[in-house]
Amino acid sequence: MKTEKMFAGLNKEEWGEALKDQNEYLQKEYGYSIDAEAVDAAVMNENAEEAAQFMAFMARSLKDGLSAQDETVLSAIQKHIACLRRTMEIDAAGFAAQSRFFLTDDFHRSMLEGQQTGLSYYLCIAADHLAARETE
Repeated sequence: MKTEKMFAGLNKEEWGEALKDQNEYLQKEYGYSIDAEAVDAAVMNENAEEAAQFMAFMARSLKDGLSAQDETVLSAIQKHIACLRRTMEIDAAGFAAQSRFFLTDDFHRSMLEGQQTGLSYYLCIAADHLAARETE
């Protein structure tokens, strides 16, 4: 079964529960809180499905030995950034900065490394390469 068929999504309450640990961590470490009342379940489900597919592709690319500079990897990042732009202002440089944050933040790095050892580093290097290329 394809990933998009398996992904049924969560309702608003389920999203609140799913984000609970992350929200507690963000509050403790950074004084930032995710407003669970502002969660749009349909948008979150769509974004989560795309992000899961993107991360699965990146993990597979790393495992298969694709260079972080491979055009298919950079193209996947560009597509992911385009999806992120539906809900936030972000460009390749911003995504690279976000990837560096994920690399240095214990919670986010653990999430990425739990999917594939080395994924946080691979994502960061690929994002940095794309950002550098787009500023040339």
